[in-house]
Amino acid sequence: MSNLASMQKTMGNSTTAAIQIGDIKGVITKLSRTDQTNINTGITTNTDFNVLKEDTDLATDYSRVVHIPREAYNMAIQGKGSFAGVLLFQGIHQDDPSSSFLNNEMIGIEMGAEIFNLSHTIDIHYKKVDKKGNIASCRSWDGKGTVKMFFWYFKAAFKQDLRLTSAINVKKTLGTFMSSAFVGRKPIWVTDGCRTNEADDSITCQCSHLTFFAILMSPPPQNLSSTDFTALSYITSVGCGLSMFFLMVALFMHCLIRKIKASQATLLLINLFVAMFSLNLSFLVNESIAGLGNFAACVAIAAVMHYTMLATFTWFFIQALHLYFNLWKISTEIKHYMTKICITGWVTPAVVVIALLALGKYDHMVTYTDDGNSAKMCWISDTVVHQGVNISYYGIVFIFTFTVFIITVRQIVLLKPTAGRGQDISSIKTNSTSIMGLLLLLGLTWAFAFFSYGPLRIPSYYIFTILNSFQGFFLFIYYYKSSKSGEDRNVTASSSSTATSNTAVVSPYQ
Repeated sequence: MSNLASMQKTMGNSTTAAIQIGDIKGVITKLSRTDQTNINTGITTNTDFNVLKEDTDLATDYSRVVHIPREAYNMAIQGKGSFAGVLLFQGIHQDDPSSSFLNNEMIGIEMGAEIFNLSHTIDIHYKKVDKKGNIASCRSWDGKGTVKMFFWYFKAAFKQDLRLTSAINVKKTLGTFMSSAFVGRKPIWVTDGCRTNEADDSITCQCSHLTFFAILMSPPPQNLSSTDFTALSYITSVGCGLSMFFLMVALFMHCLIRKIKASQATLLLINLFVAMFSLNLSFLVNESIAGLGNFAACVAIAAVMHYTMLATFTWFFIQALHLYFNLWKISTEIKHYMTKICITGWVTPAVVVIALLALGKYDHMVTYTDDGNSAKMCWISDTVVHQGVNISYYGIVFIFTFTVFIITVRQIVLLKPTAGRGQDISSIKTNSTSIMGLLLLLGLTWAFAFFSYGPLRIPSYYIFTILNSFQGFFLFIYYYKSSKSGEDRNVTASSSSTATSNTAVVSPYQ
């Protein structure tokens, strides 16, 4: 703290001073213990710095504006900080040649104290940004101590014979130190603690801590054509609406009309209906909530949609497990069997979602089309996390459900009747619809969305959206048929939503 005191003495009566260290420019402001307020620093296109008054017109004069809230000011004072420094570092390059930093620059902010978990964020506004079709992402430096080392050296320099007047010219040695500080340490730029807000041609980074900040510009993922995007959006919206309607009718029938005791299979199916209905509903309202610009609401709907999706996957797995028990005549007379199944179906995905909420992985996500248009939704902002969590989760479910599907189809083929050509044709039609119903019941159609790459990506999306549009209808028909039987039947066949009582193969899964 003696370094901070020496710096204040060197500044004399000046409250602000400019800084220049080679190509590094900035401004330092002395903190007052009595008049604590917001600090706004404007940076022009020529990299000139000015500490701005509250009523300054920020819309026309400055290309970048750094806003430090009063909360950070108070936290710095309480931590015995005595200054606020904002520095601009130019010529910063990204290791990955496919991406770059906006203007090849980063901004460092220091206040002489630990500043973190701010409820009122530090905002860095960038104006008139030409993204050139790239995706902007606000990042913060995770330097494992490099930032603290630099500012310690920076403050120590003021203890020497350097003069602080209207400008500060620190010796070239300090610039050399800055270069060497990053040598041997691979930059780690993370999204933790920062949000990216875009409006027209401006970008605002909202961060809850102090360090170095930059905007990473990355090429968008393989764009959809505007025609495909419109068609897929329309099919998905109509499909979700149809599925919700039939699922709601099935739930209504179960709650108000059904009078006999439901079988285990029917109860499992009802749980799947609830998960799928919630998933479709959250998906339909997601884009509208994303358009509101409310971060808390966006995180909430993203978490709900993610939870219902993982719950749907889990119930696909449970459906396959129960079908497997029926095929191999494994008794389900286990103590509290349904209770244990329901806990597995609803609690397991909750653990994953709570972990991602704690890590702050839910945010806005933008889908781009080849004509430059885009659509927002609330989802997992980190692609690596999405792939690691969702694709891995569904991959485990898919392996098991697909195995059960193959076993069931084999049983259907083995039980194919041999009497008469007419009966044989009828059996083929029935078994075909049974297999289709089983595909939807076990959620195997989701593989078209999760495992589609390369030239088959767009056709896979169409197949997925069309098949899933009928998922609610098929499952409703299955529920209607199975609810009329009133008892479990153990005959090896598909659990088709269109199976009838006179078919050659009867569903084992009721």
